[in-house]
Amino acid sequence: MAHEAFAEGTFGTLRGAPCYAAGMERGLLEHWGSNMASKSADRPERARTGLAGWSAIIATWVGIMGAFGGGFMGLAKYGEEVDKMEDGKVVQTFALFEMFNSSERLASRQRIFDFMQKGGEMNNNDLYVFVDFYDALQVCVDRDLCDKDLSVRLFQSYAVPVWSEFDTQIVGGRTQSDPQFGGGLQWMAGLPAPAPSPSAVTPEPETAAEAAAPAAEPASEVASPAAASEPVEEKTAAPSP
Repeated sequence: MAHEAFAEGTFGTLRGAPCYAAGMERGLLEHWGSNMASKSADRPERARTGLAGWSAIIATWVGIMGAFGGGFMGLAKYGEEVDKMEDGKVVQTFALFEMFNSSERLASRQRIFDFMQKGGEMNNNDLYVFVDFYDALQVCVDRDLCDKDLSVRLFQSYAVPVWSEFDTQIVGGRTQSDPQFGGGLQWMAGLPAPAPSPSAVTPEPETAAEAAAPAAEPASEVASPAAASEPVEEKTAAPSP
């Protein structure tokens, strides 16, 4: 009986071994699955960058590059506008210079300078025309419509002698209705003279003393007084025995 009981227990154990192993395997898988689930629940899943995400990133960088590109384009356009503005001021200044040299104004200015050089009689209308032009020139420069430096170069040489000659008469002609009469001429005559261009600078002429002074002779060709006064001894050959 004991032998039969031992055999039955042994074979029963062997028969149940596969079932036990399968049960253990299912238990391990269930335990591993629950473990992974708990870890997944504790740690949030890393979001993947999909097509929409990449599109948003690309759109952001395109916007940044567009902003930089737009800034550079804006600066370039601003530079072009400044250049156009400067060119426009130069053009306006030359337009006034052309008006200044019109036949009527040229004849009027010639009569003013003739009076300054030769005397006689002068029509005051010529002086009024001359003064009014400089008043208009000052307004053009003050409103940044004309180039100041170019205006000085073109018009100051005419303004200085006329203001020096007629300053008292012009100031005395100012009234309450026109208190700034001749102000443009006074303004132009009082501005600093433009610096001469490098090509226009010429070397200073020599003074009369420098021009009359003889050129120094080289030191090697000038003999000392002692050497010049010392007689040279003539050497003669010794007589033959």
